[in-house]
Amino acid sequence: MTRPVLCVLAGVNGAGKSSIGGHLLERDGLTWLNPDIFAREFKAAT
Repeated sequence: MTRPVLCVLAGVNGAGKSSIGGHLLERDGLTWLNPDIFAREFKAAT
């Protein structure tokens, strides 16, 4: 059984988190959770 892996990118504004995250997604076929979109949709649903 394969254990799930959680990768977290953190840093200040403009550090390149989205850029490197996009690269990793393409390279490894990972799932992306954009916290800004998540928060906006969560707020709209409540």
